[in-house]
Amino acid sequence: MLRRVHGGALPLATIESPHVDTVFLAVHGVQTGRFTAASEPEADIGRALIAAARRTVVLPD
Repeated sequence: MLRRVHGGALPLATIESPHVDTVFLAVHGVQTGRFTAASEPEADIGRALIAAARRTVVLPD
């Protein structure tokens, strides 16, 4: 289980290939129809996780 994500090409390549049923995604904040992240690399990884999952459960901090 990942606790902290630091971004970069390797984590993104690792996430982009599998497909999962459900992703539980911690986000920094929620706006109408959007989620916010603490950094751009974290946002990139969140987008990749959402794309790999059939269902996303958002856990706002």
